[in-house]
Amino acid sequence: SGAWFDFKNFDEAVEKVLEVARKYAKKTS
Repeated sequence: SGAWFDFKNFDEAVEKVLEVARKYAKKTS
């Protein structure tokens, strides 16, 4: 079955991406 399509892993990945995105947005604004 889908390896990346694991909802716990997906949620975790999204959280990390959003966290990095927020830091990057603060850095550039």
